[in-house]
Amino acid sequence: MSNPDRTSSPLNRRQFLGDSARNAATAAAGVVGLSHISQTRASAYSGDLSKADKVRVGIIGLRNQGLELARTFQHTSGCEISAICDVDAAVRARAGRELNLESSKVRSEEDVNFLFDDPNLDALVIATPDHHHAWMSAMAANAGKHLYLEIPTTHKAEEGERLQQMLSQTGVLVQVGLQHRSGQHYHSAMEYLHSGELGSTRYVKAWACVKRQKLITTEKSIPHPLTQHQQKLWLGPESSCELAGPDWHFQWRCLWPFGSGELGSWGVPLLDIARWGLQVDMPNRVTATGGSYHLNDGRDTPDTLHVQ
Repeated sequence: MSNPDRTSSPLNRRQFLGDSARNAATAAAGVVGLSHISQTRASAYSGDLSKADKVRVGIIGLRNQGLELARTFQHTSGCEISAICDVDAAVRARAGRELNLESSKVRSEEDVNFLFDDPNLDALVIATPDHHHAWMSAMAANAGKHLYLEIPTTHKAEEGERLQQMLSQTGVLVQVGLQHRSGQHYHSAMEYLHSGELGSTRYVKAWACVKRQKLITTEKSIPHPLTQHQQKLWLGPESSCELAGPDWHFQWRCLWPFGSGELGSWGVPLLDIARWGLQVDMPNRVTATGGSYHLNDGRDTPDTLHVQ
């Protein structure tokens, strides 16, 4: 998502949804089938049209990327954060303070199902751990909520196929969190590359971020900050798994039931840029080699990976 221009003219719901559809057609190519822009509430609204023209957004998942997305939507003309959701009350409280939200005007929930059922919400932002993406998107779309979905769109390939079929039938608009697709510097670079000035492009390399990571603590006796009910909400479809204190908040990325490793986090946007540059669709063959060679801390996902 590009940085908001606070000096630009107000963006109404029709423009917001129309722009989202155009962006999503590129950013989510091969993932989501978009149909038509849903009829706005303004066409049948008898009250204050300025209120009807607001896109009322609910943010699901408020740490790191979710909080950053909330800031962006908050400063985007025509958008209004009307609800926030996170199973951790401390995270919700911090988000409320940092976003300066009025508690009397913004709904705050630990259970996302309340947001699906809220008729006052137009769109939802899903920035949860990976294993929630597919089912939350399906529930939101079934409730008629438009979506901004963070990467990876789904946790498993078969989820993606089912979700694509389901979303193509609902008519909701979906934009995937490939923010580089909105960056003008990327667009100008791609225009130059595709112009042929550099000749024919036959091979692309993409590097993920190389950095030190904290080791996973396998000690299960560390007290968990969540209640049993909150843990159940966090686990969601993976309810048969045991959620240990050390898995909470960040280390889930390294565990297959919840996360997708560095390939799911950094690989998605970087490989999308490579695919964009080469002007190719989905690959016919994929090979990958690697493993856990350095950390050896009990993580499921590899710390070293080469994908071709």
